[in-house]
Amino acid sequence: MKSFVLLYSGGADSTVAFHMLTQEGHTVYPLYIDYGQKALRNEIKAAKFFIEKFKSPPLKIIKTDVYKNIINPVLNCNEAANLNSMRNDSETVSKNFLYFRNLMFATIASIYSKEVRCKDIVFGFIKKNTFVFFPDTSPEFIDKMNNLMKVIDPSSSVELMAPCISMEKKNVVGYGIRNDIPMENTYSCYEIECCYKCESCIEVRNAYEQLQLENLSTGVGW
Repeated sequence: MKSFVLLYSGGADSTVAFHMLTQEGHTVYPLYIDYGQKALRNEIKAAKFFIEKFKSPPLKIIKTDVYKNIINPVLNCNEAANLNSMRNDSETVSKNFLYFRNLMFATIASIYSKEVRCKDIVFGFIKKNTFVFFPDTSPEFIDKMNNLMKVIDPSSSVELMAPCISMEKKNVVGYGIRNDIPMENTYSCYEIECCYKCESCIEVRNAYEQLQLENLSTGVGW
């Protein structure tokens, strides 16, 4: 079996990736990056809940003030998101997109991987209709980062992975339901308390609605 560093936020996507790895018998070292996000308290609460449930090593929390010292507030997302207009405009980047965030996360995780002797770093990225408004969650980002890793350290075999990259949000939520993961204990909102208005909240809500409709139409139970 292998060991993985998982960039873990306590959200639905990274929790399903977490479960997949532990079900295969791998050791997962969960890593949380505190960059000044509003949802810090609830994200850490969710992360610790699943770490205990999945019986993994304890949560490693790394704090960085890079964004906090430059951008105030770090994320400002109290207006309802219009996902359809975002998808129709190829030039639109989400107002919740932080430039170079996942590049920074990958760098920190790579350093931590040396400490815990892991060769693989896992992101909870999922499949989206377009990666334009979150370009650093795309398969291209993973590929280019892995090429960069080889340039920085040719002798290293550290590799970035995204086991849920072929899954849409409804597949993620459906996986959680089928595998008895208490998805209500995940936290996927950008705000201090769940706002039900940001694009993350809307995507989770839409996933549940799609699953319910499909379930009703086929007569198949979970």
